[in-house]
Amino acid sequence: MQTIEIIERIVVLYGAYNIISALTILQLLEIPYIRNIHFDMITDYDNNNIMFERFVAYTMLANGIIRVLNGMTLYDRTSQLVVGGTFFLEALIMSNEYFMFHRIEPVMAWLTIVFSLYLGYSIFLHKF
Repeated sequence: MQTIEIIERIVVLYGAYNIISALTILQLLEIPYIRNIHFDMITDYDNNNIMFERFVAYTMLANGIIRVLNGMTLYDRTSQLVVGGTFFLEALIMSNEYFMFHRIEPVMAWLTIVFSLYLGYSIFLHKF
């Protein structure tokens, strides 16, 4: 199995996880632990802002759909740019919240930042 095939599978699985997480936050699926993972990493969140949660879910749903649909075609340069861009955007958002506002748990912030940057660079740097 080639490296890009492994990356494609990771991207598609991560996109599916984003979709499942979004549907859980939107209360279309009942998986409380997944919902808690995303909102427990915010240090000063009081679990009372429904609109915030829904916007997070819609963003995750959009990212998940992009990653699932384009993750299967990473041999195409456009798909690489789109999918890699979603990972860089995720790393940027998490970095901003962690370094500038100190609102994210450090372990979760670092895990997300490093994982997103690794996948983004792996996708961008792959040559065919």
